[in-house]
Amino acid sequence: MEGSGRLARLLQLDAIARKKNPNGANDKDMNST
Repeated sequence: MEGSGRLARLLQLDAIARKKNPNGANDKDMNST
């Protein structure tokens, strides 16, 4: 259950980041990998 909660939080943060800057969020993910 802990893992799913963490995943839900990540999805929430990702959704917020995309709303603020759709392209920026994707670029950040690409650069971090």
